[in-house]
Amino acid sequence: MKFNSLLVLFCLCMSLAFGQLHKTSPNVQLATTTQPISLQTRAVLSRPEGLLAVYNTQLVQYDTTLKALWEIDIPTIKVIHAFDASHDRIAVIGINSKQDRVLILNELKENGQELSRVTLGQINVVQVGILADKSIVTVTDSAGLLQLTNHDPKGAVRWTQKIAPDKATQPHLLALPSGDMVLTASGEVWGLNKNGKTIWHFESDQDQVLWRNLKVLKNEQVLLIGNGTAAAFNPSNMDGRIMQIDPKTGKQIWLKILGDYKTKQMAIDAIEQADGSLLVLLQESTGGSIIKINNQHEASRVGVLPPPFKEKSTEQYYQLLAVGKSYAVFGLTSTSLMGLNESSCFLQTWGGGALIVPIQKNKPNLFGLVIGIGQPSVQFTTNDAKAIAQALKDKEGTAFDTVRIDILHTAAQTTAGSIAAAVERWPLAIKPQADDWLVLYVSGMNNAYRTDYRLLGSDYDPAAPRSTSVSLRAMLNDLKTLPCHKLVLLDVCQKATIQPFEASDFANTSILLACQSGAVAYEDKQWQHGAFTKVLLDGLDGKADANQDQQLYLSELYAYLSETIPALTRKALGRLQQPSWLLKGKDEVLLRK
Repeated sequence: MKFNSLLVLFCLCMSLAFGQLHKTSPNVQLATTTQPISLQTRAVLSRPEGLLAVYNTQLVQYDTTLKALWEIDIPTIKVIHAFDASHDRIAVIGINSKQDRVLILNELKENGQELSRVTLGQINVVQVGILADKSIVTVTDSAGLLQLTNHDPKGAVRWTQKIAPDKATQPHLLALPSGDMVLTASGEVWGLNKNGKTIWHFESDQDQVLWRNLKVLKNEQVLLIGNGTAAAFNPSNMDGRIMQIDPKTGKQIWLKILGDYKTKQMAIDAIEQADGSLLVLLQESTGGSIIKINNQHEASRVGVLPPPFKEKSTEQYYQLLAVGKSYAVFGLTSTSLMGLNESSCFLQTWGGGALIVPIQKNKPNLFGLVIGIGQPSVQFTTNDAKAIAQALKDKEGTAFDTVRIDILHTAAQTTAGSIAAAVERWPLAIKPQADDWLVLYVSGMNNAYRTDYRLLGSDYDPAAPRSTSVSLRAMLNDLKTLPCHKLVLLDVCQKATIQPFEASDFANTSILLACQSGAVAYEDKQWQHGAFTKVLLDGLDGKADANQDQQLYLSELYAYLSETIPALTRKALGRLQQPSWLLKGKDEVLLRK
């Protein structure tokens, strides 16, 4: 135990030529290569010189052979929220540790060096674009009101304009070579001049339309890409929709409806080929299709993409890319699986020439299950769990490629049954590789039932100790098949003598306890944490790296805890607390920069 010391434009009479593919080609499954890429990847942009990959806090420019030309980290930014790249500039909206949005301008060529940055405050910036004069426009969404703000290349505000759409659903901004702009919000479209003044505006008022993407074509006309539902049809069905407009007048040049109105179909992205024809990525309920639209606006399905297009994905994000003579679909999906979220990134490639090499990061991933179990005699288990979860999450992009943390800290989440079920489901929701890390952290209380080390649930009943506590050995058995490194951190006491854990039973596993066998783990009001957790947080923040080689070994972490925890508790409480290994595995590098 611990002791207190305290997230109907068209109707039925329309020709079915608009509702079906004008020309029919066999649904040839494209010869694709599907490989996972970093979950830290936010987007991959096609550029004439190659691909620009946008990670949580990094930008990487690749040439057409997928050789990295340069890679930069953006300091003080926790995640990149929005971005644009054109006119030899990259405009980034980042989020800092204070949750402020920061506008950053970088070079697109050479070494990607930073040119300027300005803090915008805690506003909801949803889009950013670079105009022909290299000024930057941000689009802010506040209670359905869109505000456009123009910043000069050094970040100073030039002008602001406000637009009140009927529905501010997924706004998109496209900067044109002329210096003008096109803005969409749901089914509404605006043409804006370089000062943000409206030149023209139209709305698909008889259809339910959502424009999902905008592209400028070689003839400087604009392509709107999205989906719609004609009022005469079932609103649960959607058609893929492509429309070309004149950006000077907003006049429609041509419109193509893709689909048969029987299934949900969404046009996600499009690429203009050298001959002026279009390749369109169409997401369907059963997968994905690549549609070709020729210069006579005839459409044919040229290939079918296999999964991982997922109908039940709670979040989906796709891009169609071109590099040389090859094509790729970049995807980011999040799917609910047995109450847990499963995320995946992938790059599907096909076409002539060498297939695109998947963009990989070399750092391991971290999967953390953090549990704070409340009991009457302890106060700070929730504080402990939240702080450890944040400390691990902060390692994303530095020590780890991606960090996924699942946290349990409410009374309902931390009953013995809830904890056991969460641990049992966890291996189904994560797919670690051999070099990845799994961290299981628990703050709470324990007992030894028949020499079995057990964690007390929030519903613990001394009259039913087995059913209201969770066996640590059983938890580890649930995680046993995962091939990664495993570290178990227990800020609980070890009241009684228990059977030791054998390394042969649990490969690649280390278990570190807050105190010695039969001793006490302390918490205190002045720390708002247990002593073990307080010192662990400092150690993970760099203080445990004794030789300052930017690598934190488990032996270094234990040495720091063993020296610092007794000194802390002796000075603050006049008590002794000494951490210990319950199972000492290999001395691995936990964190590295």
